[in-house]
Amino acid sequence: MSDKRTLKAAMVGLSLSHAGTVGPEQPGFMRQFHHLDGVEVTAFCEWRNTDFLKDAEKHFPAAARYDNLDELIEKEDFDLACVCVSPSQIPETLRKLSEAGKHYFVDKPLSLSADELVPAVRAVNDNGLTTFLGYPYRFFPPAMELRALIDQGILGRPLDIESRQFTVQVGGEFGKPAVSVRYTKDGYEVLGAARTPSEGGGILHFIGCHHLELLRYVMGSEVRSVQAMMGRPQGYMEEPLEEIAILGMEFENGAYGCLHHGYTKPVGHVPQGYDSVFAFRGTEGWAEWTPVGSNRLEVYSVSPQWEGVPEKVFHYEWAETPQEERHSSRWPGGHAVPTNPEIGNARYHRWFQRFVDDIRSGEPGLLNMNDALSVMRIIDAAHESGRTGRRVDVIQGY
Repeated sequence: MSDKRTLKAAMVGLSLSHAGTVGPEQPGFMRQFHHLDGVEVTAFCEWRNTDFLKDAEKHFPAAARYDNLDELIEKEDFDLACVCVSPSQIPETLRKLSEAGKHYFVDKPLSLSADELVPAVRAVNDNGLTTFLGYPYRFFPPAMELRALIDQGILGRPLDIESRQFTVQVGGEFGKPAVSVRYTKDGYEVLGAARTPSEGGGILHFIGCHHLELLRYVMGSEVRSVQAMMGRPQGYMEEPLEEIAILGMEFENGAYGCLHHGYTKPVGHVPQGYDSVFAFRGTEGWAEWTPVGSNRLEVYSVSPQWEGVPEKVFHYEWAETPQEERHSSRWPGGHAVPTNPEIGNARYHRWFQRFVDDIRSGEPGLLNMNDALSVMRIIDAAHESGRTGRRVDVIQGY
């Protein structure tokens, strides 16, 4: 039976960039929860930089405020949490929330290693919790269309899949200043009053994680083994975090894949966005979603189901209803995404609402902590392969 009561939400971590501001100045994940049907934000928790609690007091004076997670869990009655803390802090934060029986959304990249996540994942499964992750690509129409075409046999048996994505350099004359983009093993740092984005890892933790999750979804299969090369050709990032990563992968369904990501694009006068390609190849056809995140999917198939029309191009338009979604912004791929100046990306609003609906119906979540562990297992195997130069099997499960 679906739970109809109002669910109480706690915001855990206010200082990371993806969290956004408590107020509407720079809406992010936190603002989404203030607009979900049947959800009331009743508490805020921030221990890294407690100055952010002042914003919570300003905008939500009736909500409780904590600078300690243990105290929040002990004293506050809440059902779910929005977790935006540094990777070095995520595993312990999630373990405590999971053991306390709290549902939660958590932003990527989840941790610095897979083993750190195991206690939280085990507690989530033991307690039957609903979880949701900040990996949006599988919910984009082209990704869902591609998965459906594979299921329908239009593209035949999977043979190969490819992900390429490059973004701006870190450090140096043509890169983002190291003071504003700092990647460290310790995760997030705050310098004075300014935010310093840090993912606590290299390109695989920051961007590759998104695509590895997408590869698993489209393939409908886990990665069996990885052969990787990675390094720091510019050397501005802290050792041993990688600027460039090249992964060769074998999937459990017998198909192969590659991922080539890096911080290589020089910062120019005109924003260039990402340089990205995502392609699938099967025995009866291929499909390309370029750039990743765009609203266009190109497909070719020799399947009898498409006899006479072997090439198709799918175009998608985001719905502009309800009314509050009729603002528009552009993502790095150059495509328009409905936005709301109060909550930010309107697509996230619907994905978060599905998370809440899954809580009410007792579902584990479409994209949950088991998926998070699988992605981190691939990254761990890639790092081991990069260090040793050998092919590494990917651990599955706990």
